[in-house]
Amino acid sequence: MLQDVQEVQKAMAEYSTTKSGLLASNGSGNCFTSYAALAFQEEITTIKQSIISPDTPTRHLETAKGLLADALASPDHASLHIVYVAATVNIDAFPSQSSMLKPPESMKGKPGISFTIAAERPLSVGSCYILSSNPEDDPRLTRRTSRIPLMLRIELAEKMRTTSPFSEKIKQRIFPPESVELGKKKERLAYLKGAVTT
Repeated sequence: MLQDVQEVQKAMAEYSTTKSGLLASNGSGNCFTSYAALAFQEEITTIKQSIISPDTPTRHLETAKGLLADALASPDHASLHIVYVAATVNIDAFPSQSSMLKPPESMKGKPGISFTIAAERPLSVGSCYILSSNPEDDPRLTRRTSRIPLMLRIELAEKMRTTSPFSEKIKQRIFPPESVELGKKKERLAYLKGAVTT
């Protein structure tokens, strides 16, 4: 089903009108797509140049950066993983699972949907350090977040929310709050700096 765009659209339309069908499960839905299938050629060229630029902070070898750039620019590579959950998930409350699954007061008793978009081939490579021999002790994680792919994923999520059929059904964006103007690059960057965690 998820390989066929028409089947996905049919399932979305069925759920939006009857609350039944393949997307009606209380579980989650997953699909993979390529960034190249969703972006204009100019955007693809820009992101490809950004990846291979020596100024882009990654720990990849130049050949690896070239492979990542080529994969992101190819419609044959599933570079994005989209997950749908039939709940209002507070991503800002990570890593507390109980807080993440607790809806805000305004959403109690109302249906919600959350979708996240993950990069299948991230450019950022962090570090994980074992600090002791005690398995109960958390390791130290050093994150290295590449803003370019994050920006793309936020743009895609907002585009999905504001395009039919989601635009007809989603009445309010809870996380990030409506006060964050995701249409503006500076606001997206400011939100990312405060919200992205490991």
